[in-house]
Amino acid sequence: MAVGEFYKLTAIWRQATDAPAAVNEFLFEQLDALIFDTAGEDLVDAFRSTCEVAYLACVTGSIALVEYKVAKAPLFLTEYIDDAVEIAGSLTGDPLPARIAGLINKRSADLSRRGRGRTFLPPANEAANTAGAPTVGYVATMQAFADAMMIDMPALSITNSGWRPALWSEADQVAKAVTQMTAKGRWSSQADRENLF
Repeated sequence: MAVGEFYKLTAIWRQATDAPAAVNEFLFEQLDALIFDTAGEDLVDAFRSTCEVAYLACVTGSIALVEYKVAKAPLFLTEYIDDAVEIAGSLTGDPLPARIAGLINKRSADLSRRGRGRTFLPPANEAANTAGAPTVGYVATMQAFADAMMIDMPALSITNSGWRPALWSEADQVAKAVTQMTAKGRWSSQADRENLF
């Protein structure tokens, strides 16, 4: 639980308790001394305070964010769970097919493939789609979420400590600081989400 350690925050979305999940994993570096008792609790609180509203704005209201889990690098054994969430995504109207995902690219100072990553967001709504691509407004919504992680999460405040986005290289077993996050103007797909709805 020291400054400079890395933790993976996993956000789990479901339509129903027994339904398949849409999952996002975000890696963060602890920048400041903890405000809460554990790093897991502190990380979840920081994410909820700075990023959650922007995150919810990217996702259909047909599914709900039901759980956060936190695990510490390099073993990534779960050490904190917040399952008292159950918040629906903010987008109203019919959802896009479950396999369709908004895409945010991540870059680090390492210009090789090991220095890049992606976040595939849970499904948006049909209004976020135009001619087979995300609308300009939806791309801006995704970028607002990316900016919240890049700008707001690292900032120390009275209520939460700072956390910087990072990438984990399985091959190298090291974390790399994210230097850029960019929302893409095209849809991607998640084959393992076909039964989400």
